[in-house]
Amino acid sequence: GGRGGGGGGAINANGTAGVGGFGELPGGGGGGGGAAALNTTGGSLRGGGGGNGARGEVRLTVIKGTAADLGEIYSTKDEDVKAGDVVAIDPTLNAGVRKTEKAYDSGVIGVISTRPSIVMGSNEDPDTHTTVVALAGRVPVNVSLEGGAIKAGDYLTPSSIPGVAMKSTKYGAVIGQALNDFDGDGARDEIDGHKIGIVVIFIKNTIGNTNEVSKLILSPPATTTATTTEDESPPPKPPPEIGKQLLYYFLQQASSTASANLSEIFTDRLAAAMEVVTPKVITDKLITNSIEAVESDILVKLVEGGKFLVSFGNGSSTLMGIDDLGNAMFAGAITGGSLELGSREKPTGITLYDTETGEPYCTKIKNGSLITLPGRCSDPPPRVEDKSEDTVKEEPPPPPKDEVVEPPPEEGKDKIGEEPPPPPEEVPPPDLPPPDDSGDNGGQ
Repeated sequence: GGRGGGGGGAINANGTAGVGGFGELPGGGGGGGGAAALNTTGGSLRGGGGGNGARGEVRLTVIKGTAADLGEIYSTKDEDVKAGDVVAIDPTLNAGVRKTEKAYDSGVIGVISTRPSIVMGSNEDPDTHTTVVALAGRVPVNVSLEGGAIKAGDYLTPSSIPGVAMKSTKYGAVIGQALNDFDGDGARDEIDGHKIGIVVIFIKNTIGNTNEVSKLILSPPATTTATTTEDESPPPKPPPEIGKQLLYYFLQQASSTASANLSEIFTDRLAAAMEVVTPKVITDKLITNSIEAVESDILVKLVEGGKFLVSFGNGSSTLMGIDDLGNAMFAGAITGGSLELGSREKPTGITLYDTETGEPYCTKIKNGSLITLPGRCSDPPPRVEDKSEDTVKEEPPPPPKDEVVEPPPEEGKDKIGEEPPPPPEEVPPPDLPPPDDSGDNGGQ
């Protein structure tokens, strides 16, 4: 402030101590009061009043231009760190940073400032590079479409690309809100199939789920390969309910979610007023009033040797059970409109227990008639011993030694290897004398 006013005189014209002067502008203090003096004419004995202080003043500094952030100096070992990079704490330095290394990096603290208006701090790590991290205000940042197209107002978080941000779609650390859009147009680079651009964000470091789940359905994350063939059928349309739409979205993204990109929450109790939507729930106990299918069938998977059991009360009494072989047990009666057992390929029967002996009997249908066999229908059939190996095949008795058995001759052969003899030649009959027509009877 300005210099204070001077003190008043000891004795004024009226015999009273003088008043201090006004302070100088700006902000000067008032002058001191005058010294007390004895008034010889009978005046009062008192000192002069202090002077009035100067008028107060408020100074306002206006910073014009594109730079509109407050920066703080940090150290870094990475000489490639540049303006717009998203950085996280480097635990190997006193006050250092490094590029973010994974999606939803929990160590993220901000963005490297491009042209800060005000800079404070100093490098506290020898033999390192100096950089400036934006603490407040607005600053450009490198972004990708890994989390989907970015709209003004979306919260941004580290992506899987080192030093690059993306739209936040899960619970986790965020660095601020986008002030403009980015959908891939005007991209400055491409890394691992992702287009890289720049948006201006308002610095707002926080942790939480900062995006509405409905936005996930309207603008799902972009994929790096969007090629389809004529043989591929289009994906099925998501169901109309928002909960099922979210489940459909999660299932579509499950195959592309790497363990390094997981957003995790560890807590003791989680409460939701309406619903919890997730592709998988792993729990020891599920307490519910009803189970509803999402689309069609409900699948229950059993481990080897396991059973699906329905019990009453504390679980000591089993009412129904199905084992891993498909065998079912019911403690009560089975009531229904019809009952079909077996199939054409695998006919079966019904096991009934004798009311007198308690022995099981299997009742089946054979050629349209009921037959009853001892034992349960599920018992394996009795083993029939195969005696074919124990039976010695009887050989025909050998022929007598004196008798030579020859195979029957083939057609055109008398004996094996011999041709049949040629047929005898035909001999013409001898010439006979002509008959005697004289009527002579031999000497008569």
